[in-house]
Order: sequence, then C-alpha cells, then structure tokens
Amino acid sequence: NVYADISYILHDETALLPLLKQTLLNEKLQKRVLFGTDFFVVRNHKSDKQMLADMMCGLTEEEFDIIARENPVEFLHTI
Repeated sequence: NVYADISYILHDETALLPLLKQTLLNEKLQKRVLFGTDFFVVRNHKSDKQMLADMMCGLTEEEFDIIARENPVEFLHTI
C-alpha cells in the first residue's frame, strides 16, 4: 500500500520525465504513481498550467490518465 507522488519534482521535467517513463513501463510500479503539484511549493518555479502542459507533452494520454485519474481513484479507495 505504498504510493509515490511526483509533486515537487514537477518543476524540472527534464529530470523527471525519463525516470517517470521508465517507471511506467513496470506494471506494478505504474499503479503506484500519483500526479500532483504541491502548487504552493512549485508555483515559485512554474504555473500550475505550465506544469500540467509539460507533463501532458512528455507523456502519452494513456500514461497521464494512469497517474492523474486511475491511480488517484484507486488510492482513495484504499484509505
């Protein structure tokens, strides 16, 4: 029952995207990654809109759906 969110590191997609793409190839790990922004922390670096755009450009629609829609629903069912 361990999940990881990619919140603070979103401000640096060049560091995040290669590792995230690799992680999403692993069926067990991909189900444990959550998209998040920690908006009050990362807003110093980028706007929420820019962070979302960067993620959506770097991931397929299916990959983004897994971490931003499917996994959060599963997470909420575990608590």
